[in-house]
Amino acid sequence: KKMYESHTGGLRSALDKERRANKKRDDEAARLAREADEAKLGEVDKLKKQLEAIKTERETLAQQVKAQAARDALSNYDSRLRRRDVTSVSTPQQVSEQLALLLSWATTSQEELAASAKSVGGSPIDEDATRAVYSAKGRAIVAFTLLDSLQWPETPAAVKTRGAALEAWKSAAQFHPLVVLNGDPDGSVFGNHATSMGFLIGQAQKATDDFLAAMAQQPPVPPPAAAALATPAPTSIAAAPRAAK
Repeated sequence: KKMYESHTGGLRSALDKERRANKKRDDEAARLAREADEAKLGEVDKLKKQLEAIKTERETLAQQVKAQAARDALSNYDSRLRRRDVTSVSTPQQVSEQLALLLSWATTSQEELAASAKSVGGSPIDEDATRAVYSAKGRAIVAFTLLDSLQWPETPAAVKTRGAALEAWKSAAQFHPLVVLNGDPDGSVFGNHATSMGFLIGQAQKATDDFLAAMAQQPPVPPPAAAALATPAPTSIAAAPRAAK
C-alpha cells in the first residue's frame, strides 16, 4: 500500500509539474501573441494617421484645383457671353458654339487625365492625378450648370440628347474619391481614378457631340433684325379714320 501511494504520489507530482510547465508555456505564447497583435494595431493606427493626413492634404489641394478650373471655365464662358445679348433665347448656332466650348473643356480634361495616368509606377497616391481629376471635375460642374440653364428652341431630338448630356456631365461632376489613386488601370491592387474620370469625361464628350448633332439638324432661326423687318408696322386707332377719309 505504501509503495502504491508513493508511486501514485510521484505520478501526481510529475503531472502537476507538467501542467504547470504547460500553463507557463501557454501563458508565454499568449503574451507574445498579444504583444504581436498590439504591435500590428500600432502599425495600423500609424498608417491610418498617415492616410488621414494625406487625405486632408489632398482634399485641400483638390478643392483649390477644382475651384481654379471652374473659375477658368466660367471666365472663358463669360468672355463669349459679352459678345451677344444673353437675355434672349439662344439660336441653334449660338447653342452649337457653346457646346463646342464644352467639348474643348472635355478635350483639355482628357489630355490632362491621360498624362497623369501614364505616370503609373510611383506612389499610388499621386499629386498629378489629384490635380487632373479635380480639374476635370471643376470643368464638369461648370459644364453641367451651363447646359442645365441653357435656353434654346427645343425639338424632341434635341431634348432627348440634351438630357443624356446633362446626365453624363452630372456623373463626372459628382465623381469624388476620398483619395485619388493612380494605381494599375485594371485595379488589381490600387485603383486608377484618373482612368475612371477619363471614362466619365469621354461619356460626357460623346453625349455632347450627339446634342450638337441634333442641334445642327434644326431649321435656322431668322435673326431678330430680319424678323422685325418682316413684321408690318402697326396702325394706330387714331390714324384709321383719317385713312378712311
